[in-house]
Amino acid sequence: MTMIEQFHRLLLPLLAAFAVACTGANSAATEDGANGVASAHEATGHEDHAGALDGDAMEPATDMGSLHDLDMRWRDQHAAERTLSEVADRPVVMAMVYTSCIHTCPLIMADLKQIEGGLAEDVRDSVRFVLVSLDPERDTPEKLALFATDSRLDPDRWTLLTGDEMDVRMLAAALGVRYRAGAGDDIDHTNAITIVDASGGIVYQQRGVGGGTEAALRAVTALLH
Repeated sequence: MTMIEQFHRLLLPLLAAFAVACTGANSAATEDGANGVASAHEATGHEDHAGALDGDAMEPATDMGSLHDLDMRWRDQHAAERTLSEVADRPVVMAMVYTSCIHTCPLIMADLKQIEGGLAEDVRDSVRFVLVSLDPERDTPEKLALFATDSRLDPDRWTLLTGDEMDVRMLAAALGVRYRAGAGDDIDHTNAITIVDASGGIVYQQRGVGGGTEAALRAVTALLH
């Protein structure tokens, strides 16, 4: 069995469970609202907001091997076609967000920038920060480029990716990130920051936001030595 076939064998059950969770959003709304948003509240210290599914998030599929082996193609903020192995050729700090999010995504961004700022200047360029959109229909490369500019993201360190819906679902399943349509144009989603080594292996994942980034920073720093 090839590596890709092994990935598909492991991912299909995750994707099936993921699809049930998303399509069954109405029936699960009460449970997710009670557990997921409460977890976000505890982690952030802010008022409860839509857009969090932390409490019932799947665990990342860390036994799958390398994320680099997933058969996915993306477009970055410059509209260039990329694979994860191309953008993750060094230690990576990764999060799945969407640019129109006004609830927890800004808190994820704040945590990411705190991790970036916590790195010593002489090693900061040895780490890549990757944002993958949960809203590929609206988050075009042009939209990602504007978001990167508005957010003052250093293009030498930050890569923003958009892709087709199936690739987004596959990566979300691999990272243990659940998401579904929320009220209006909102997307309810797990708040997670994932640390990936240069070979594509998941080494650490922070769940929730606003609760401190010290452990994530230690995980990144350990990969640099």
